[in-house]
Amino acid sequence: MTDDESERAVPGTGPRLVDQPVTVRILAKVLVTMATIAVGGWWFMFDEVRLVRGDVAQQGSELAKEIDSSARFQLEQRDRLWNRVDALREEIHSVQIEIGDLRARVQQVGQTADAIFAIVSPAVRQPGDRLRHADDEGRSSTDQ
Repeated sequence: MTDDESERAVPGTGPRLVDQPVTVRILAKVLVTMATIAVGGWWFMFDEVRLVRGDVAQQGSELAKEIDSSARFQLEQRDRLWNRVDALREEIHSVQIEIGDLRARVQQVGQTADAIFAIVSPAVRQPGDRLRHADDEGRSSTDQ
């Protein structure tokens, strides 16, 4: 068997690609290029994930600061409102005390007026009453 015959004896066998130095160099370059692309893609993804993680952390920090300042503002407003409510309650209480004092004074004035009218009322008569009273006694109103 010659070399040609031995190649034909086993179907699908021909000259091997590995034996050819040009093919080996091309395959090596293709593999290196693919590895470089894979490493570059991995590095790009790693860098993007790192950047996104940094952006998310920064946004979270800014959001936390905004929430903190908003919470402080709300607490200040709540404190101001409660202070105002307390002041108004004290003012209402003092007004209620003053109203109670005024009621007591009005009642005292009313009692005093009732006492005065009780004393003065028999002596004070209306003009028609004087005429009738004088007629009852037999005198005229001009005689008095």
